[in-house]
Amino acid sequence: MTPSNKKFQSGNVMVIILIGIALFAALAYAIKGGSAPSSAVRTTAEANILADKIIAYGNAVEATVADLMGQGVQVHQIDFGSTVFKRWTSPTINWTSNANCASNTCRVFKSVGGTLPEVVFYPDATAPYTVSYSTDRLFPGHPAFCRVDVAKMGGASSNDIVMKIAALSTEVCEAINSKLGLPSAATSAQESYFSKGKEAHNAGVGDNYWSLDVPDASMSPLGDENTAIAGKTKGCVRIANLGNVYFHVMVTR
Repeated sequence: MTPSNKKFQSGNVMVIILIGIALFAALAYAIKGGSAPSSAVRTTAEANILADKIIAYGNAVEATVADLMGQGVQVHQIDFGSTVFKRWTSPTINWTSNANCASNTCRVFKSVGGTLPEVVFYPDATAPYTVSYSTDRLFPGHPAFCRVDVAKMGGASSNDIVMKIAALSTEVCEAINSKLGLPSAATSAQESYFSKGKEAHNAGVGDNYWSLDVPDASMSPLGDENTAIAGKTKGCVRIANLGNVYFHVMVTR
């Protein structure tokens, strides 16, 4: 077996381990009553279990992306398309596939031919609805992928690739930051909406996570208001119109 093959097999084993951790956390929560409606989090124990589940899933996605890139897939080819993850509208819109990806070798999620099963965190980890979401909003608890300028990270503006999960409950958001050694999102500065483009629901050039070289000066960097999370690869922040949002850097550029 060549060193290259050993490296890829090692990466695959790590992905399997991380998926197992995420699914175990999901099972543990289900046993504790994970079928509760939108205001599901009632105890610190529940919030901690959900925080572990979200962080573990982000790690599994990151490991899958790293494995694809280790096999020669370029950043602009990575396909985060999904028939499970949705955007808020009626009817709901699934994430669009990346036109630069022509086979399953560059796809992340299982529903479109990749290897990683989709996991959603609605309604268990989300806050109860207080406003009506427009068609320009993420579906609560559904992972989404976008281009972001992460403050103090990388060298190219707006070209980092980030997973985010919107509208999390305060309890889950606080548990996430506690586990990651970050300050409370509730008492930290609110961040501006920091995405570049429309998180893969629109096929227009410059409107997707894979259009990496199209800057968008209207969006501020992640970590310019809440400076405690500048340069961090994961955490939970308050975002205007999205509530508590978990972010996880997949690729730094």
